Formats: sequence, C-alpha cells, structure tokens
Amino acid sequence: MDNKVTDIMTRRVVTIEKGKGLRHIVKVIAESNAGSVVITENGKPIGIITEKDLIKKILLKSKEISKTSLDKVMTTGLITGSRTATANDATHIMKERNITHLPIMDQDRIIGIVTEKDIANRANFLFKKNLRFMRYQNIQTLIIMLFFVFLIAILIYKRYTG
Repeated sequence: MDNKVTDIMTRRVVTIEKGKGLRHIVKVIAESNAGSVVITENGKPIGIITEKDLIKKILLKSKEISKTSLDKVMTTGLITGSRTATANDATHIMKERNITHLPIMDQDRIIGIVTEKDIANRANFLFKKNLRFMRYQNIQTLIIMLFFVFLIAILIYKRYTG
C-alpha cells in the first residue's frame, strides 16, 4: 500500500508575504534551515524561492540582493500537490516537472511541503523494510530446505534399513 503524501511531507512550511525584500528572505532561509520559502499574497501561495533559485538568479549573475526584486527570483506558476495524493504521486510530479520542493495543499491552505530529502528518507525506509523482508524470506527458505534434506535423509535411511 502506498504512503499518503501527508505521511512523508515536512509539516513546517516557511512562508513569507510578498512585500518582504530578498535580504529578509535569504536571512529566513538561513535561520530556519529550510531549503525554500513559499511566497504568499493575502495568505495564498503565489510562488516559491529555493536555494537553487538564489544561486542561479543572484549569485551566478553577480546581482546584489538589495537591488533585485523578488519577482526576478521567485518561481511563479506554483506547482502544488493535494493532501489526498500519494507519496508516489508527489515523486512523479517532482520528477516530471523537475522541481525539488512541492507544497502540499488542502484546498487553498498550505499544510506541508515535500522535498527531495523527504523522498530520500522514504526511499531509505522502504529499502530497509524490503531488506528485512528479504532476510526473513531467506531464513524461511533455509528452514524449508533443511526440512526437505531431513525428509530425504529419513527416506534413504528407511530404504536401506527397512
């Protein structure tokens, strides 16, 4: 059974109202240890700024934060997922749309965000779970094989002693 997206998402989403400057946003990202900030307008999400956006649109172009508008850095046309989606749905959306952060919505309210780290943690959990299952299967197979070896040994013994 597939996990719900709400089982793997990060529930603490950093949001900032659109009127704030980039310097403030960079400070919030650094202090909150978040990889992104969802930009809102009147409480509704309108875009996202990720660490990758800051690197590509500010640092690599040698632009000054204080002279760059939020609109030049923010990714608009925000791609979101629904709270009813599965973890696989979120992974598929992120892969197909080449995004690293997927805000999760409950109607028009942000309730979480799925990041690449969340996907990696889920993959690691599933790998460990499958590894435990495979070990169990190997032990079960060994017990069955030993049972048949024992059964064959008994049949051979009865044939030659019987």
